[in-house]
Amino acid sequence: MSTSALGVTVGDYLDTWLTGKQAPKTVEIYLTLADNYLVPHLGDIELLELRAQHVDRMYAAITLGKVGRPLSPARSGVSTGCSGLRSRPQ
Repeated sequence: MSTSALGVTVGDYLDTWLTGKQAPKTVEIYLTLADNYLVPHLGDIELLELRAQHVDRMYAAITLGKVGRPLSPARSGVSTGCSGLRSRPQ
């Protein structure tokens, strides 16, 4: 476990990760997805505590339109950043 990741939330990580992107249009698209979908659902979760069930709940809420516009996860691009998540014991 990296000590630099301790206490870092998903929202903090997204802010840092997005600052390193070069193409302005790519940054604009990623910021929109992060602001509308990722941060409202996952932003306060510590990165090291993020689990597949958090992403599952986010998808369910988005599909039901609870936050942001209803969205098909397969078409959103949101799954790209979460594709490596595996269920881990809590």
